Amino acid sequence: MSTTEPHKRILVAEDNVAMLGVIRYNLDKAGFDVTTAKTGQTAWDLLQQDTFDLLITDFQMPGLTGGEVCERIRRDPRLAQMPVFLLTAKGLELDEDYYLRQLSVGAIITKPFSPRELVQTVQSCFVEGVVRV
Repeated sequence: MSTTEPHKRILVAEDNVAMLGVIRYNLDKAGFDVTTAKTGQTAWDLLQQDTFDLLITDFQMPGLTGGEVCERIRRDPRLAQMPVFLLTAKGLELDEDYYLRQLSVGAIITKPFSPRELVQTVQSCFVEGVVRV
């Protein structure tokens, strides 16, 4: 990211504290302004109160899931165009067509993943527009 470019604001929702720390550390190091949430409900509340350039959310969280947050975002006119990346555990059955095509999720990232590749995917989102994988 260029030093003259304003920092992109990213909201990361992940209930695994260790994973949340790894993601935050790597995105901070890459120059992004990162806010974290440990639940889907907290993420939704933050989205209602503030403005973010991207949401990265775990798919499977207790209470309000990342998938449900994504569905709410697409129904909210203020948030509908915001890019969303879903994190999912390897082997979790996920209707990728529904999320990628119908809900316009920018990326589905399978855990475990390389933090470097996550940062590259986020960077390409802001350079090229929403990423499809």
